[in-house]
Amino acid sequence: MIKFNFSVTYVGIIVMILGKITELLGLDIGTEALNTMVVTLVTIVGALIAFYGRWRKGGITPLGVKK
Repeated sequence: MIKFNFSVTYVGIIVMILGKITELLGLDIGTEALNTMVVTLVTIVGALIAFYGRWRKGGITPLGVKK
């Protein structure tokens, strides 16, 4: 089972907003595709923030190798 470390409510709100924006732009993107895109982006951003925090704390190089 996949464990998400972010609010599913926020993902839902982002999907609703993106859905409305794509509708106004005349794009035909399904809700499931938007949900997948948002979850993927949130996961990537979360990983990057965690990586940056670990690098900032010290003890590893920018590539994640222990010093």
